[in-house]
Parts: sequence; structure tokens; C-alpha cells
Amino acid sequence: MKLFVAGCHGGETPKHRTSAFVLDGKLAIDAGALTSGLDLRAQCKLEAVLVSHAHLDHVRDLATIADNRTQMGMPPLLVVGTKMTLSVLQKHFFNDLVWPDFTRIPTAAAPAIRYFPLVPERTTDLCATRCAPCS
Repeated sequence: MKLFVAGCHGGETPKHRTSAFVLDGKLAIDAGALTSGLDLRAQCKLEAVLVSHAHLDHVRDLATIADNRTQMGMPPLLVVGTKMTLSVLQKHFFNDLVWPDFTRIPTAAAPAIRYFPLVPERTTDLCATRCAPCS
């Protein structure tokens, strides 16, 4: 397993980025620095982002990576988290007020992001989840 730390801070300076970790180039844990810490090619390789919680330093680059991936014609990025975390993202982030709802852009049938709620204490194979519903 290869771990890339794109950022690991609660704030941002020229030398520090907010939280984002990438495993094997395909799975991100948090999205604080996915666009600021990854080039476009690496952003396009991502398949899923596991969001630990909805604080801005853990989710902020979901906005710009959704836009970048839309412009690049990429398949949906799976945004994974607890039902509560995903609800906060839907209501307060991707709500067409703060940022467009990328679960409907470019189309509802082929969105830039798809939410996948985790059930606490239940094992989930994200690779199987990604391939089955999104193919």
C-alpha cells in the first residue's frame, strides 16, 4: 500500500495544507487538499473519497475536484461517509447556494459525484461498491 499525504493540518499556509490522504492513488481519506495537493492526472485517478466528518478542512476540495472531474469527463467520484456527514454535505455544501449540486451535474444520470452512506460497524468493500453501481 502506498500512502500519499497531500495535507495534514487544520489550516493552510504556503507550506501546509488541510487534511487529505491518498491510498494507492485511488482512495482518498478526507478532501481538504485534493486539488491543491494533487495534479489533475492524480485527481482523475481517484475513485472514492472517504470523508471522516464535514468540517471544512476535511471537505473543501470536494467542490473543486468535482468541477475538475466534470470538465475532464471523468466517471463519478464516490463520496463515502456516515449518513450524517453526507447529509451535511448535501444540505450545506453541494446545495446550489454555497456550491452547485454535483450529484446532478453534468446530469443526474451521470453525475460528477455520488454519495455512498456507510453503516457504522459494517464492513464495506468500496471497490465492489464502486464497480457495481457506477459502471
